[in-house]
Amino acid sequence: MTLGTTDPDGFEEATVSMAEVLASTAAVALERADREQDLLRYRTVIENVQDMVYVRDAEGRFSLVTDPLAEWLGFDRETLLGATPDEILSDTGAAAVESVVDRLRSEGDPDASERIETELVGADGRARPAELEVSLFPTDDDFAGTVGVVRDRSELVETRELLETERDRFSYLFDNLPDAVVESTLDADDRPVVRTVNEAFTEVFGYEADEVVGDSINEHVLPEGERKSGRELDHRTAAGERPRHEVRRRTADGFREFLFRGIPYETGDGTTRSFGIYTDITARKQRERRMEVLNRVLRHNIRNDVNVILGCAEILADRVEDDDLATRATELREKAAELTALSDRARSLDRTMRRGSPRDSTVSLATLVEGVVAGYDTEYPALTVETAVTDVQVVGDGRLALAVEELLDNVVEHAGAGSTVRVESEWTGEDVRLCIADDGPGIPDHERSVVGGSAEITQLEHGSGLGLWVVRWVCESCGGRLHFGESDLGGTAVVLSLTGADV
Repeated sequence: MTLGTTDPDGFEEATVSMAEVLASTAAVALERADREQDLLRYRTVIENVQDMVYVRDAEGRFSLVTDPLAEWLGFDRETLLGATPDEILSDTGAAAVESVVDRLRSEGDPDASERIETELVGADGRARPAELEVSLFPTDDDFAGTVGVVRDRSELVETRELLETERDRFSYLFDNLPDAVVESTLDADDRPVVRTVNEAFTEVFGYEADEVVGDSINEHVLPEGERKSGRELDHRTAAGERPRHEVRRRTADGFREFLFRGIPYETGDGTTRSFGIYTDITARKQRERRMEVLNRVLRHNIRNDVNVILGCAEILADRVEDDDLATRATELREKAAELTALSDRARSLDRTMRRGSPRDSTVSLATLVEGVVAGYDTEYPALTVETAVTDVQVVGDGRLALAVEELLDNVVEHAGAGSTVRVESEWTGEDVRLCIADDGPGIPDHERSVVGGSAEITQLEHGSGLGLWVVRWVCESCGGRLHFGESDLGGTAVVLSLTGADV
């Protein structure tokens, strides 16, 4: 709107004043229209945004609530509009929000915002963990309210609770593990610098945590002669390996032997840390050494003495004229020869069982059984061996053939070469069962109990030989179990429960 005249005195003072009033009113109206348009656009954006957002007016009541927020809380939007935060906040939460609003108003920065972690209560009464980001409603006038952006913290809270639970479980396990454990940080030189130790470490090695934390564990437990091997374990652990090695370490009561396991892991900042676990095997190693010495001495002495007995028996058998004495000398010679053979067999079995773990291999059960049975068909043509073995892979190696041979030998020895043997397999859903059944006299109950493990080995109850023990040892070394039962052929059924590798 424009007013004008060519006459310098064309407008009276009243007219000029009226024009100024009209101009001022028009300016205010235009500004208000622009402002209302801006607010309309702002409201449209908020109402259509897919985030959880609310607007509170100057009196603190909800003037706008987005659909996602209403749905998350389980309310209709109309129910929340005009309501106060008390409807969805506890007294503590509402007070915290108002405190944030007061700070924002006092600071006077229109672009400032503040976050607060609280809980919003839904229509079902259930508290929902949330984060509110509160800011002042944009306006050129006085305080017009606040805008809040709501973020669901449920998953974050659950994750935190899960992590806290896992941390508590780990701490309990760490503190109560019977093995000595050291947690270390591997420095630039791969030295394991102690962060913490468990109680078992203190008991075994004699150091309290504050005595070793910050030091290389090697400085406290490595004997002089183990420095090089100890550093090799450090380097392997730092390289990401999980070394497993028998070591000798210095403890509170002298030197002891341990099975050491290094377990490295990476932290979020790229630091390499590790757990060093020390399982005390001193008693086991000492027992093994004693048994090895005794075994060698006994084998050597028995073999030499039996050879002397065997030689004397042969001389007596050849020279005595009395038939009864000759018979006794022959029996003596035969028993001495059997004892020598038993010693040789025990030594051979010991070497066989000392080879690597059969659990690292798999073998075709059908092929293995067929190979064993073929040899008996040739050596004992009168022996009937029926087979029904599935072509399945089981955990184990060629030593399983030794177990089958021992059982077939047992049949030939006790039931005769004309016996019938049935070898069959079955998948039970849990394991593969290889059953060797015969029509012989059966294995005595006391021997089944001793070899099966349900009875203790005593001077009177110890089994009649190595055969069944070999079967048990082979079966257990493959991760299996040995069972005895009755055979429908009339004799004994020996069952080897083995782990299937492809079922």
